[in-house]
Amino acid sequence: MRFKYFFSTRFPLVIFFIILSQNINAQNGQSQIPLKEALEVVEKKEGVKFFYRNDWIKSITVNQPSSLSLQDFLAFTLKDKGIGNMLFYDGKYIVLFRGNPPVSSLEPRKANETDKVVVEEKSNNKNDIYTLSGVIKDAITDEPIIGATVFAVEQEKGTVTNHEGNFSLKLPSGTHRVRVTAVSKLPTAQVINLSEDQRMDIEMFEQTTQLDDIVILSQGTDRNISSTEMGLMKIDVKTMKTMPQFMGEVDVIRSILMLPGVSTVGEGASGFNVRGGNVDQNLILLDETPLYNSSHLFGFFSTFNPDFVKDVTLLKGGMPSSYGGRISSVLDVKMKDGNSNKFSGTGGLGIITSRLLLEGPIGKKTTFVVGGRYAYPNWIIRQVPDLNVQRSSSNFYDLNLRIRHQINDKNNIYFSGYRSSDQFKFAADTTYGWSTTNFSLKWNTVISNNLFANITGIYSKYENQITGSKATKEFKADFGIDTRGGKIDFTYVPGGGKHRIDFGTSMTYYTFNQGKLVPANNSSINPISIQDEHSIEGGYYISDEFKLSESFSVHGGVRYSTYSVRGAKDVNVYAEGVPKSTNTVVDVLHFTDGQEIKNYSGWEPRLSMKMSLNPQSSIKVSYNRNYQYLQLISNTTAVSPLDLWKSSNYYVKPQIGNQVAIGYFKNFKQNRWEASIEGYYKQVENLVEYKDGANLFMNPNLEAELLNAKGEAYGVELFIKKKEGKLTGWLAYTYARTFRTVSGNSPEETLNQGKQYPSNFDKPHDVSIVANYAFTRRLSLSANFTYSTGRPITYPQSVYLIDGYAVSQFTERNQARIPDYHRLDLSFTIEESLKRTKKWKGSWTFSIYNVYGRANPYSVFFKPQFNGFQTQSYQLAVIGTVFPSITYNFKF
Repeated sequence: MRFKYFFSTRFPLVIFFIILSQNINAQNGQSQIPLKEALEVVEKKEGVKFFYRNDWIKSITVNQPSSLSLQDFLAFTLKDKGIGNMLFYDGKYIVLFRGNPPVSSLEPRKANETDKVVVEEKSNNKNDIYTLSGVIKDAITDEPIIGATVFAVEQEKGTVTNHEGNFSLKLPSGTHRVRVTAVSKLPTAQVINLSEDQRMDIEMFEQTTQLDDIVILSQGTDRNISSTEMGLMKIDVKTMKTMPQFMGEVDVIRSILMLPGVSTVGEGASGFNVRGGNVDQNLILLDETPLYNSSHLFGFFSTFNPDFVKDVTLLKGGMPSSYGGRISSVLDVKMKDGNSNKFSGTGGLGIITSRLLLEGPIGKKTTFVVGGRYAYPNWIIRQVPDLNVQRSSSNFYDLNLRIRHQINDKNNIYFSGYRSSDQFKFAADTTYGWSTTNFSLKWNTVISNNLFANITGIYSKYENQITGSKATKEFKADFGIDTRGGKIDFTYVPGGGKHRIDFGTSMTYYTFNQGKLVPANNSSINPISIQDEHSIEGGYYISDEFKLSESFSVHGGVRYSTYSVRGAKDVNVYAEGVPKSTNTVVDVLHFTDGQEIKNYSGWEPRLSMKMSLNPQSSIKVSYNRNYQYLQLISNTTAVSPLDLWKSSNYYVKPQIGNQVAIGYFKNFKQNRWEASIEGYYKQVENLVEYKDGANLFMNPNLEAELLNAKGEAYGVELFIKKKEGKLTGWLAYTYARTFRTVSGNSPEETLNQGKQYPSNFDKPHDVSIVANYAFTRRLSLSANFTYSTGRPITYPQSVYLIDGYAVSQFTERNQARIPDYHRLDLSFTIEESLKRTKKWKGSWTFSIYNVYGRANPYSVFFKPQFNGFQTQSYQLAVIGTVFPSITYNFKF
């Protein structure tokens, strides 16, 4: 049964028409059609859209409306049929009501007869269990709403919509008051007389009463208390747009860096670290497709165009069994589906980047979103006094495409495409480039009221290119990773509604380009070609979320992963008992195309439990074990274009991570304030470390430079958030430590004398403060402040002169630290107009990055002085000054 029920809280225009008695006789002679058909005629003719209840109009017939104006149709036809009260929304959406329209309230209204969806009684047995299912969509764009809460009030039972907006809720036979809520949407409540399995599709309006709606979690207001999820953060796009950003560009990665447990090694560094994990231990997904580099311009911009982003989910712990392949976190980013009702656009103009997005319907069942972003920083580079910098150049672009086609109410197809490219040239010497090409195709189907399925195919290609242009040494080199695969995911809600079972399987094929160097004509450089690596990763999972009692819930699951390394490949065999090197190769094993070289597999149990102490607080615990079969080979502190993705193989074992966590969650003042404290402990086996002075670039014997390490991390995360009022924001504090231990069979294979040492991204104290103050609905001020302990570094202890050359002796690894990092950013946003009838809407954002001009050191390096007998330290600051910017954003 179809139900559409919407209302607005700030700008409703209640239309009361006076019924005139003229022309009645003339109308009586016209042909009658169902009111539903008449509304469709008016929608096409006038460009409006009606929302109503089917059961109110299903028996009503009216005269043909083709000759009537919209005003006459509303004044005469509808009022004459008992539907004279209505609400106007955005100038073109008309909500019809029988009787009086509902009051605007966030609290559910007392049910009355006009709220009921009438269903023919087929059973009076209260023990009968039926399924209430459907999809929750945005009323304006028709996009599915992720994370909307559907709650049966009297039963105190609810569920949350999935990534396609689908929900399924088991309820006993009888009358139920159902409440639907979602962030920034007007809540709605209705009464349902359930006597059979029933479908209920709901469209929700945007809540535009004030800027108080800005929140982080796109969940129900108490979802952080009632769910079993731990270490999960959802960032609302509206929140990101209010935060001060570098050069005025809204940035997903920089936004999550303000959350507890998330850090970076320094300003301008690519990637991010989560709970003591390396940058390669984060699974980054864009519409189900993996991204292997999350940044543009060495970390100053993220790869995600903010206008395309619909939902951002970060999982730091309690990871569901449906995710695999990384041991630290999952960053799952979903793109917008497109506006199915009208053509529209969004964009922005900044001092370094500009962007444009277009979206709209293609026919009745297809929508599209397409757009791109381009950066032009060279005009700023030219202003730097250093001649080498002036001769450098840089740029990037990215393109997005998403198409959604609705086959019918139960079947949808989604296609997503993404392309990005970066180029950076330093002076007249070397050009670095990296690019990503991603595609995904997904079929979402509702098999039954109890069973949903997603079938997805993905393709991803990440490439690095280096071009050398120095005279007599010209060359081109490339390396990267290709990913192709598919997966099937099912969600099953069995009878009784006490369980939610997710299960599925996936298969991914990898090709690792380990490096090819081609010299130019007359170049003195020799060509190098390293054999590709091939592998197949499989995953099989099942999980169940259920309640043991009203206060105790469990989400348990298990994943079994497999990894097969395949030929064609030549594998070196090294002498036993001595360090691996080119001098200790005793044999070479030859594997043909497709022949299995090595196989790994393992069970990955996942468990989360929640115990409610009262309606406002709960305690949660979680455990997860993860296998990671891919490693990023890099001897630099931050991600660089020289880094290489490598497969687990004959010598490199998969990383294995085990994490336990416990947390206390509490809400205050009717969920307007949220607070949580989480503690975690993590151990990791088979981490990759490097020998001192390791040669990683174009090395055909790379495994001889790698060392096996163990990792340990622990920490405490505090999070306090204010969600409503003129002042909103949060405070995040993290105390965290992360260590490495490398103890091999020889001094050459041992680091720091086999003693534990801090990792390169060990930063014990991290504080982030985010605040937004709305002076009016048009004017707002935002501020970010961040502080973190300086990262570890190894200082030289003394200097020797050997044959006239200065040789430094270093202390134990990572026992010193660079100076602490702190920075304040401000932004001021002015909306040009809030009139709903205005087709073009714009806003100006003025930002100041690094307000007090702190020269935060990115690194510290040393040079010998006074004939080499002393060393002088130098600090390198990437941005050591105040950086103002202005951005104009628009939509139409």
